[in-house]
Amino acid sequence: MDIVIKETEDKGLYIVYSNNSKYYVDCYDPYSKNSRFWLIHTIEKSELADKFIDGIITNSMSYLDYLWMFKDKLLKLSTKHGSLRCIGVRHENSMFSKLFKGHEYVSYLSIKARGTLPKKIYDELESINALSIKNTSIEKIITSDERTTKLIEDIYRTGKFSVKGTASIYDHIGVVNDIREDYYNYLKLIEDEHRMYYNAEERGLTIRGSPLLISFKKEIHAMK
Repeated sequence: MDIVIKETEDKGLYIVYSNNSKYYVDCYDPYSKNSRFWLIHTIEKSELADKFIDGIITNSMSYLDYLWMFKDKLLKLSTKHGSLRCIGVRHENSMFSKLFKGHEYVSYLSIKARGTLPKKIYDELESINALSIKNTSIEKIITSDERTTKLIEDIYRTGKFSVKGTASIYDHIGVVNDIREDYYNYLKLIEDEHRMYYNAEERGLTIRGSPLLISFKKEIHAMK
């Protein structure tokens, strides 16, 4: 992957050129001193941007990674910023076929509906414990003294955002920054309160922190 990086006058902001594509990489992180969270902005086609980002993250010399939001967190953060208009759902074929007999080879399910219907449908399908949310889509009406605009934001569990509508880019960045801050606070809670580590003392070791329990709904059979 051929990459050309140019600095800008803004702190932590770089322009990256790769395969005739242009990306703005924002490494300035207001929440940590080591620039833990990066933002990459582009107007390139989604498939091209996905390939570029995947290339720099999966590189063997990279210390980067995608963020990960489990389904309840993704739903909570999404509905905090707008009304839910769409849920993208993935499922396991064997479990899904119990609901839709004769369609055992369906590999993807997308739920698209306005208002509260997507969440209601999801709740019904989630009862088989085989679904995971790939992305959500929210809609937000923004009213100012000058005009009324609409923000449509697709939010993926890996931290990808895709925006459309008539709202300004600043409204989109506001949603991104809010979710980044919420995610940072969530990680900080886990690392500060539930990370267990040892301190060497004069008379031995002391343990700080407490265990974090993650309960899975699906039964996991003992492996032989």
